[in-house]
Amino acid sequence: ITGTDFENGKIQFDRSYHISDERYNQAPEIQLKVGDLLVTKDGTVGKMAYVDMLPGKASLNSHLLLIRPLENKFDNRFLFWLMSSSVFNGYTEYAQDGTVMASLSQEKIGNFIAYFPEITEQQAIADFLDKECAQIDSIAADLEKQIALLQQYKKALITETVSKGLDKSVPVKDSGIEWIGEIPAHWDVLRVKDISSLQTGTTPPGNEGVNFDNNGIQWFTPSDFLDGSIKLGVAEKSIDLDTVNREKIKFYPTNSVLFVGIASIGKVGFCSQPCYSNQQITGIKPKNDKMGKYIAYSLLAGMDSIKDNALYTTVPIVNNTYLGNIKICLPPLKEQESIVKHLDCATNSVDEIICKKREQLSTIQQHKKSLIYEYVTGKKRVKEAQ
Repeated sequence: ITGTDFENGKIQFDRSYHISDERYNQAPEIQLKVGDLLVTKDGTVGKMAYVDMLPGKASLNSHLLLIRPLENKFDNRFLFWLMSSSVFNGYTEYAQDGTVMASLSQEKIGNFIAYFPEITEQQAIADFLDKECAQIDSIAADLEKQIALLQQYKKALITETVSKGLDKSVPVKDSGIEWIGEIPAHWDVLRVKDISSLQTGTTPPGNEGVNFDNNGIQWFTPSDFLDGSIKLGVAEKSIDLDTVNREKIKFYPTNSVLFVGIASIGKVGFCSQPCYSNQQITGIKPKNDKMGKYIAYSLLAGMDSIKDNALYTTVPIVNNTYLGNIKICLPPLKEQESIVKHLDCATNSVDEIICKKREQLSTIQQHKKSLIYEYVTGKKRVKEAQ
């Protein structure tokens, strides 16, 4: 068992690795039993799983810590909820070591101090939280499913519109692009480099001039993008104008498209004002500035195909040669503007619903955190234990 097998506090045995009986028998102290509590102590510190069943023999890798009660003085299910609370999370943030990878030693986990009620009350609290949190998790899972379906609908809407147009009655022709198929007969198929120029961003020497006050040219990094959207908010950092002038930085003009081509490929953004970026991002500068948003929607629609054909070394890469050769189905300019207007309205409506669903999800997740904290710290007590 490894920490990657943990999901919602349970072990997903169907995706775990396997070892030989000989290797299993070499370490009897980490042979799993029902009722064991497992904690990750390296990487994603503090991720837990309670062993409520075993389909067969199981052992642990070295990044996990196994916890068992001494002298039946505590219930591991209660400890699971205690260590799921903000009390333990705060402790791990304070006590963990490591720069490249977070680590929390067995000794430090063992030194975590907490208050325990009598064993019968521990069991009552665990029973209560098992039931209440299962209901909350069910509601949260339903909201997550709704969000995923809305995102799928939004992507399908964009893809359909930039490949088929708004008038489905017009004559069609083969686009020559496998994932698109037929397009309106009066549309062109052109490469990105045929309708724009490409410019890769940079980081000023020594990160000089990059700051958080946003008094300058916005400097975007992949973390500033939204997945599944062409909207760009305010960049976290900006480059001051002195640095822009000194380093002779040619920023991207208004109506450019930003494309993340290294590591976090799949993110596309539309610039509503002049900006710049780090070297993971390429600025696509349309020859006609009215085409920018349509290009952004088209790239977003074709992202699955783009990812499938990306170069893979240490990380996935879409270099400027590949990006420039990506084909886009291009209607006349007036039709592009109609399509963009339609997609702006339709996607905004979907985004508003998604935003509300995410707010609901955040609220119920916060409720779960508060519930756990209140009961494992004695702020509230279950009726059975009073």
